[in-house]
Amino acid sequence: MLKSLLIKNFAIIDNLELNFSKGLNIITGETGAGKSIIVDALMMALGERASADDVRSGEAKAVIEATFEKTNFDLLSLPNDELKSIFDDFEISSNTDELIIRREIQAKGNSRCFINDTPATVSQLKLFGDFLVDFHGQHDHQLLLKPENHILILDDKANLDKLLSEFYLLIDELKKEIKNYQKLQEDRQNLSELTERYTQELTEIEQVSPKENEEEELENQLKKIENYEQIFYLVNSILQNLSEGNESVYNSLNQVVKDFEKLIKFESSFAEHLNEIKTSLISISEISNILRDYAASLDFDNEISADEIRLRLSKLKALRKKYGSYENIFQKREELKKNIEIVDNINFEIEKSMTKIQKLKVDCGKVAKKISDERKSVAKVIEDEIQKTLFELGMPYAKFKVQINQNPIVNEEIQKVLTVIVDDVPYEVFNNGIDKVEFLISTNKGEELKRLSEIASGGEISRVMLSIKSISSNKNNLPILIFDEIDIGISGRIARKVGLVMRNLSSKNQVIAITHLSQIASLADHHIHVTKFETNGRAKVNVSILKGQDRINEIARLISGETLTEASLKTAEELIAIN
Repeated sequence: MLKSLLIKNFAIIDNLELNFSKGLNIITGETGAGKSIIVDALMMALGERASADDVRSGEAKAVIEATFEKTNFDLLSLPNDELKSIFDDFEISSNTDELIIRREIQAKGNSRCFINDTPATVSQLKLFGDFLVDFHGQHDHQLLLKPENHILILDDKANLDKLLSEFYLLIDELKKEIKNYQKLQEDRQNLSELTERYTQELTEIEQVSPKENEEEELENQLKKIENYEQIFYLVNSILQNLSEGNESVYNSLNQVVKDFEKLIKFESSFAEHLNEIKTSLISISEISNILRDYAASLDFDNEISADEIRLRLSKLKALRKKYGSYENIFQKREELKKNIEIVDNINFEIEKSMTKIQKLKVDCGKVAKKISDERKSVAKVIEDEIQKTLFELGMPYAKFKVQINQNPIVNEEIQKVLTVIVDDVPYEVFNNGIDKVEFLISTNKGEELKRLSEIASGGEISRVMLSIKSISSNKNNLPILIFDEIDIGISGRIARKVGLVMRNLSSKNQVIAITHLSQIASLADHHIHVTKFETNGRAKVNVSILKGQDRINEIARLISGETLTEASLKTAEELIAIN
């Protein structure tokens, strides 16, 4: 709740401190006494536009400090992630018992803002104001006039928390999958631009299809083809001299063996040398056999031609020159295969993602339809309850309508907005489902329904807002409600009804109301009286908390004017007594 408000050098106020209580806080005073200035000051503290003209004449700056604390309603644990994020941004513990907002407006025109002594911006103050305080009256700070808040009232009445939580989880999953799909599309686009080049390079390598050590083998093969006659001649010459000629090495050594065998009979010490010679004969025989086999293989009639080998070698050398080495060629070939395979895999992943998106859209649509059906069901209840309350508050011809619209999407727009599918039809998704909710009203007989923001009368606006508040649970209400002269255009029995509705609201919210009616003022839990007087030629504002006889006297003045009468005093006592 709002605990206190300190105002220094603001408008005609020089130094003023007001204390508030939980429940219904009533502010009374003569017209022009400064009641609305107090409300204006609070609005400035909560981020409303300020100017140098707001600073009291002759002063350097105006200071407004609002102190909030917890009570039976917990302003620091409101079920709103955005408010929680504000506390996190300012590193303010959500367990703190006090929140102090201060704004200093310089006579030069600039201003400084603080939240628990942490520097802040005006827009950040306004965020707090939007979540903590709801103004009704002469000001445009009326959150319930904003269509985006109407759906919150409807959902609160319908108890849609569970369904909405389910919807939010599915929508989050859908959004993530759409992002994944878009990323895959982007990756495929980037890779597709390279795929043609990858394919060309791989084709170039695959057409040659080099093998390990192939170039060396082909070089040797070409050398054999180009020197066939010389090779054939040398092989036969070696065979003739080694083993096939009459005077070959083999025949000569064979004769030597025979001579050694005769010699050993006379000199046995040469036996070891005989074995060595025999070993040589065996080696010569083996070498000869190898040469004969090689000579037999020198038939090139069925082998690749020298020109074909030269062409093959030129292709291999061109690849080696391009990539540096055969190791690089083999590595590049594998890389290209993997890159092309990645594109194929992305195509598969994109198809899989599209299927998942379609399923999620259908699942989201089923939950969204349940939510929409519940809203439509409770909308009639809200219409009847608000229309009944408006009748009691002196608007007998008022008509109230909960308008629920949806936006089916045509095919050409399907990619431009987030959609879910309901009964095979895509619908645009808003913050809380597929519904756009807005409250419409007609306040006088024969008038067409209009948006709440188009209501001209301040008294009508206040009573409509009071009616809406009266049917809302505490869950989505703002902690502090301020009504600025909600009694405009009403009196008597209706005024008492208005006061009772406000008092009922104050059991769940702190209510601060400016009034000129005794029927409303008599219901106060905390009565603040504002007076204006002159001192040293300047106007000043003073406040006092009225209790006992002082309070009776003030309510009596609201009845009879400045002159107190026995009748007005008695009536004031009676009004207070029947609370």
